[in-house]
Amino acid sequence: MTTNKPLFRFNARVVESDPTGYYMTRWDRAQSVSVIAHNHDEAFEKVRTLMGNPTRHSAWAVRIDSAEEIIDDNQ
Repeated sequence: MTTNKPLFRFNARVVESDPTGYYMTRWDRAQSVSVIAHNHDEAFEKVRTLMGNPTRHSAWAVRIDSAEEIIDDNQ
């Protein structure tokens, strides 16, 4: 019997933010994204990869809103 790691669909919001914290992050301008990953860390990495490089002097801020396990009916 093989045990597969469970997969989850993570629904998140992502927005450019100031890494210094000087400017307030505008969550009202966030984009909604969904990724499939094994855990939160992998989901964060996939979202950042999906979004590409942020503009100069900014970074991606990510909030995970929900996670839903994906059930494989073939097991």
